[in-house]
Amino acid sequence: MLEIRCLDPSEPSVPAGFIATRHFATYLKSLPANDALLAASLTKGLRKGLRKGISRAKRRGLEAVTGRRHEYLASFLHTYRETIDRLGSPPFHGALFEQRIETFRERVLIVRAVRGGKTLAADLVLL
Repeated sequence: MLEIRCLDPSEPSVPAGFIATRHFATYLKSLPANDALLAASLTKGLRKGLRKGISRAKRRGLEAVTGRRHEYLASFLHTYRETIDRLGSPPFHGALFEQRIETFRERVLIVRAVRGGKTLAADLVLL
């Protein structure tokens, strides 16, 4: 799912085809530029149960692997299409994701959950 929000609350117009809503809160946080520091900062402050789940996944051989730009796009798209097919939804074309990567460049991070060299889950994150 992609949400596009205007950070300027004084913006009066809503483009055609979009719905105006006030049900969201925007949270902005500066993130470390280094991927290792970013990963460490994401687990800091998490609830105890969530941190425990992360530790359990690591013990079971699950690893979070991050990459920028096109290096993990193929595995992301494969996982995305499997998920969308399972849900019975029509998928977005891979070119949409390629365009987002080109547009946002260094602000895009692809995170994969990997075990035994196989990607089990993947997410395209816009930082």
